[in-house]
Amino acid sequence: MSTQVITKQLRIHVVGDSLNAGIADVATNRKLRAWPAQLAAQLSQGAQQARVVADYAVSGAPSPEVLALQFGRLELMPGDLVCLWAGANDVLRPGCTFAQTVDAMQTMFGAIEQAGSTPLTMQLPRISTMLPGPARLMRRWDDYGFAVNDLVARLSARCGGVHLPWSPLPGLSGPDGTHLSAYGHDVYAARYAAALAPRLGTIAPPLPPAPQIVTTAAQRRWWYARHGIAWVVRRQFDPPRPIPARPAVEPVTLSAK
Repeated sequence: MSTQVITKQLRIHVVGDSLNAGIADVATNRKLRAWPAQLAAQLSQGAQQARVVADYAVSGAPSPEVLALQFGRLELMPGDLVCLWAGANDVLRPGCTFAQTVDAMQTMFGAIEQAGSTPLTMQLPRISTMLPGPARLMRRWDDYGFAVNDLVARLSARCGGVHLPWSPLPGLSGPDGTHLSAYGHDVYAARYAAALAPRLGTIAPPLPPAPQIVTTAAQRRWWYARHGIAWVVRRQFDPPRPIPARPAVEPVTLSAK
């Protein structure tokens, strides 16, 4: 007599900016295999099958745009995972106020909580340690970045999410210092899989071996002299991206837990 195996489906949704889209750096815009796809493979164990059911991450998107053009398209269900990396472009691009960031983040995390889903979030790196530029500009970016990190960490915790710190591991970031390398995507996928293992009853994978060749500080300075300075300057004069109309997702004030 045959035994029927019941397969558990774990659904993963991806929204956010270039970090979730797998962009390698701001010069080439080369696409890497992003960490959510790798996470799905690592969480597919035994009778559990994990798959990415929606991936709307777009390079350059600030959080109000993530809410309006990406998040409103998700069909969340209890037990789903939501890979939500956003906020970096709120910091780097002109035209987005912190009030808009707070509104977008509270709306998205509130909807995740109401759906019974789990957000997977990450701390942004300190901009001044990654990018060259005038001290005044770096302080402004750092202050905004600190505020975004604090906001996302608190909202993720209230939703029972998994919030990971930015890792200083050598080789984690690509040549521009602000985007993940292929190794970086491997590391974040493994870390999320390890953090989720007790909840899902899966086996935590080991961290991938460190790459033999990593970008040195001198190589990063050379890279910015050749490619990155113009990008930093353009960020100061980019016209503000128009904020699209809000989708059919009502703002939710998260309950204190």
